[in-house]
Amino acid sequence: MRLRPAAQLLGLMLSVVGPHPVTAVSPLASGRASAPVEDLPAFAQGVAIERRAFSLLETDPLAAQASFLEASARFAAAAEATSGDGLPFWRSARCRWFAGEVLPVDPGSERVVHFEAAQALAERGIEADADCAECMLWKFVAMGRVATSRSVIAGMRDASEMADLLDRGLALNPKHRDGDDNSTLGNLHYGSAIFYRVLPDWMWMRWLIGVRGDKERALGHARTALALHPARLDYRVELASQLLCLGSTDDQRERLDEGVSMLEQLLDAETHSVRDERQIVAAEIMLASPPKSCGYTGDTWVEIDEQDAAAVGASGKDGADGD
Repeated sequence: MRLRPAAQLLGLMLSVVGPHPVTAVSPLASGRASAPVEDLPAFAQGVAIERRAFSLLETDPLAAQASFLEASARFAAAAEATSGDGLPFWRSARCRWFAGEVLPVDPGSERVVHFEAAQALAERGIEADADCAECMLWKFVAMGRVATSRSVIAGMRDASEMADLLDRGLALNPKHRDGDDNSTLGNLHYGSAIFYRVLPDWMWMRWLIGVRGDKERALGHARTALALHPARLDYRVELASQLLCLGSTDDQRERLDEGVSMLEQLLDAETHSVRDERQIVAAEIMLASPPKSCGYTGDTWVEIDEQDAAAVGASGKDGADGD
């Protein structure tokens, strides 16, 4: 089976997580940890295996997937051995998400199984810690992939919950960083930028679905994300796509020119990975057809038909009204 290197969800592609301090502890007698979760052997094992998985992403995705699954299981074991901590749950969810992300995009793929498992793990993390912004980020990430794997239209029923996850996560102003160019806060703004740009802004959506697109709001998130991490190539492409979308659909010439200029500069940017190369390809596509930028998810291109979306939204509201 041919596997593909991991791409970004609703644009999110995270870098390797740095090591956590680990202190050896004796086996748990009660089944619950009194020490910090980072001190548990299962958590330390998960960190090491996850790091190996990330190192294999570009060169051996099949081995990377196996390692992500193993790391997810170790983090899940650490989660079961403690309470009130979302950390092991979101680390497990992230690994499970990547285990699905490396699989091929085809009808027979098991990708969605992993994304649904990641969503459930992140949800458990929120249940364990209502202030776990990372859990909210990864539940949002997983829900997005479930939607694009099954049906973007059907996934619109979850749009209100996804918006709530983003808003709650941002309100917590999380401080977690995996390095200079990767943080929970940056990724929440990045996810928000894509979400509010790709989601249509039809007026009826707020009534039927609970939320609608907002390109100006999306642009603000994109600028904030890039300000937090100016070296991120994907963040630069996202900001440019926002500008092209607004400029080409709302006849805002200055923004269109700004977006074109940004993408033209990126064409000569140095790339360090397959995902960087994909960003350059996306830039070329958007330069050739600026309106396509409105449907760019950081990984693929989506178009949402208004009549289909209205039918799904209406059925979802009818179901909610009948409860």
